[in-house]
Amino acid sequence: MAKGNPNIKNVGKSTRFSKERQPANNGMKGKSVTQWLTEYGEAKELSFEVQITKPNGEIKKNKGKVQSVTTINQLVAITIINKAINGDNAAIKEYLDRTEGRPKQNHILEGGENPIDIIDYSKLSMEALREIIAAAGQYDTDKSE
Repeated sequence: MAKGNPNIKNVGKSTRFSKERQPANNGMKGKSVTQWLTEYGEAKELSFEVQITKPNGEIKKNKGKVQSVTTINQLVAITIINKAINGDNAAIKEYLDRTEGRPKQNHILEGGENPIDIIDYSKLSMEALREIIAAAGQYDTDKSE
């Protein structure tokens, strides 16, 4: 007796893409958040309207406008600097990460009870590497002794 749905190949067939049924935008996605932020960041004025539809169907609209004599990116930078000067640790970290670069993170591997051996295989000959691979193939972790 066969298991599963015998008609599985036809499930959703009416909604699948074909040569005739293609999405209006040819499957292309919109701009990424980074692209939007870059575009908006170069502006000196932003006007926007947001429409929110609540689960009960109620619609709420908000309009807003941001104007600056500088670009939005410069305004954001000034805001971060202002917060950093006033002692906001998150702003200080953001400022330093952006201006000085993030600090390198050191990873120290210590074995404790089971030390980790780090082997530089780049200096081994091809023959030695083949022997190591062959030996590893003989060791089966699934077998219990």
